Amino acid sequence: MTALRDLKPGWHTELPDPNVDVVEEVMLRVSAAAVRRLVRDLPLTERCVITWRFGLLGPPLTLEEVGAALGLTRAATWRVERRALKQLRVLTEG
Repeated sequence: MTALRDLKPGWHTELPDPNVDVVEEVMLRVSAAAVRRLVRDLPLTERCVITWRFGLLGPPLTLEEVGAALGLTRAATWRVERRALKQLRVLTEG
């Protein structure tokens, strides 16, 4: 029998959360994968803005942070984001 002290540190944080609906969790993962596939079809600047703004590969960044990384103003970054979201909408409609 394994003693409690023999378990690796943090073992209790890896247990499934009983309050999370498994179906909902799976749907979110599938949806996230589908979004990532759609984002791959965007031009590079739009792809970067959407990926960074919505935290697809890490924590979400602000318009200012994304703009600084791309050499754009906050307003220009916002316009790129709007354009990219419109493109994603078109891709999902048809």
